[in-house]
Amino acid sequence: MTILNIQRDGSVNPPLNPDGLMVKILNGNLQIGKFERESYLKESENYITEPGNARELKNELIKLINASMPELFSRHYVVYLLCPQVISAKVKWKQ
Repeated sequence: MTILNIQRDGSVNPPLNPDGLMVKILNGNLQIGKFERESYLKESENYITEPGNARELKNELIKLINASMPELFSRHYVVYLLCPQVISAKVKWKQ
C-alpha cells in the first residue's frame, strides 16, 4: 500500500491518476473516494467524495490494511493511502 502526502497547495505526492482513489484513515475510521482539491484548499471537512458502495469497499480495505499495515489504525493523525486497484476497480458511483 502506498502512503500519500497532501501538500499545502493541494497537490498529492505521489500524484493521483485522474480516476485514482484515496483512502483517509483517522483514529481507526476510513473514508474512500475521489480527492476534491478545491474543497481541501477551502479547508472543508468533505474533500473526499465517496462512491455509493463505500461501505462494501471499506470492509475490503480493512482486511487489506490489517494484513499489511495494521499499525495505521492506531495512529492519532491522518494517514492517506492510494486505494489499491483491486478495490478501486469495484467502485460504483451514485447516479
